[in-house]
Amino acid sequence: MVREAAGHAYQRFERGIVYERTVGGTASSAQVRGGFVAAHASAGGGSGSVGYPIGEELVAWSSPREWIQHFERASIYVNGYGATVCAVGGSCG
Repeated sequence: MVREAAGHAYQRFERGIVYERTVGGTASSAQVRGGFVAAHASAGGGSGSVGYPIGEELVAWSSPREWIQHFERASIYVNGYGATVCAVGGSCG
């Protein structure tokens, strides 16, 4: 694992990146894969505007072709047309 900011580390794999974060002595991990990788990287990665992932990708709005992943400071929405970075509390999609 590559250590980054305090409490954060990552490991790159062929199909994505696994991030590990430690908060209050408890470690958790989440993967960033598919269309989320490029969108997260263009937003500066973990130290950028969206921060580190706080969970896995989820199917968005009951559509099997739309996904959302939440990060520390924003969410990324991915569909067949590309990816959108959405501010926390803002509209997305």
